[in-house]
Amino acid sequence: NLDLSNNNISSKGIECFSKCHFLKNLTHLRLYNTNISFKGIECFSKCHFLKNLTYLYLSNTNISYKGIQLFCKIDFLKNLTDIHLSDKN
Repeated sequence: NLDLSNNNISSKGIECFSKCHFLKNLTHLRLYNTNISFKGIECFSKCHFLKNLTYLYLSNTNISYKGIQLFCKIDFLKNLTDIHLSDKN
């Protein structure tokens, strides 16, 4: 499990994260209340090593509708069974 919630991780942080192939066995990822945006989802879509991810918490981020559309096209997330999405309010 990896919890990066409640911090200023941005799309730049996700870009760095996308190079962390040692996380290949990660099953749970929490990115609650972060500043991830569409650019972050673009970087996340390159994290093919996250194929074991089953839980993803993306609530309270800056991901737009366009970002969610891109997220839905990520093919390596076949094992994802639990996802949390909501807007920042």
